[in-house]
Amino acid sequence: MDAVIASVAIMSERPLLARRALRLARARVLLALAAVGLIPLATLVLLEKAITDRMAMSLGVATAVALVVMAALTWFADRHLLRPIGRLVRHLAEDRPRDFAEPPPRWMLEVDKRMGEAAERLTADRIALGDARALQVKLTREVHHRVKNNLQVIASLLNLHRRGAATPDAQAAFRTIQHRVDALTSVHRHLVSSGDGTDRIGARQLVEDVSAIFGDPDGLSDRPPVVADVPADIALMQDVALPVAFLLTELIELALRHDPRAVVRIVIVRREGQQVALSLYSPIFADPACDAALTEGYLVRVLAGLSRQLRTELVRGDNRTEFTLALAAG
Repeated sequence: MDAVIASVAIMSERPLLARRALRLARARVLLALAAVGLIPLATLVLLEKAITDRMAMSLGVATAVALVVMAALTWFADRHLLRPIGRLVRHLAEDRPRDFAEPPPRWMLEVDKRMGEAAERLTADRIALGDARALQVKLTREVHHRVKNNLQVIASLLNLHRRGAATPDAQAAFRTIQHRVDALTSVHRHLVSSGDGTDRIGARQLVEDVSAIFGDPDGLSDRPPVVADVPADIALMQDVALPVAFLLTELIELALRHDPRAVVRIVIVRREGQQVALSLYSPIFADPACDAALTEGYLVRVLAGLSRQLRTELVRGDNRTEFTLALAAG
């Protein structure tokens, strides 16, 4: 224990404390050696009449062996541990930490060598890990960038076909497909612009981008079809943001399909822990025609599939005008 104190004192540049600890260590070793020899002798004196000559001889031999072992251990500890540390303490006290009169023992040099090698390996591993992470972030952003560009090309082609469609039904079909592609593009656009390399997207940015999809495609109206109330500090992971974007697209498009002048209000509030609640309000959801689309047909399967992907449940309010689901925030 005193040798440990001495080592700590050396590291903290307190040579006087280290010297005192070394003296105590040597004194305790000598006391232990004396105790090993005195305890059997005292036993012989106290039990002189109760033990036989054979027992006394055995006890004497055991005492002699114990003394020899303790002497050997004391010599080894003093020569290979206490003396090197003592020399180091003296040189520290003389303000000559690198000038050793005698070379340190081999085990100390070997420990220093192994510790240096371990430190070098640790530094190299950290550098390699940092380089690998930087490369991974760069490749991931490049993938998102290429996906975004391809989706934008597809959206532009759909828009051209929509404008050239002969019937309103064909135009509506092209517009519906384009809305889904635009929702997916908005997610990848934010993933590309993410500076920290994480797959998190701001919830407010996502809702604003999805809302912008449903503006007037011909630029003839500035009326916003969506009113959003989303805090700026809420973020969603990529695996949550994608199905959320599709779910918002489906419900907003449903409302505007049954009433082009409908307004959908989107609210996100925090809950306990990392949970947030996403709610959509619109009176048009209670319209009989809109309600029928929400209870039967393909839209029911689409909403159910998106809810399963989000591992949550899309809950419809009792007034039939509100949808709510719980999400995990990033």
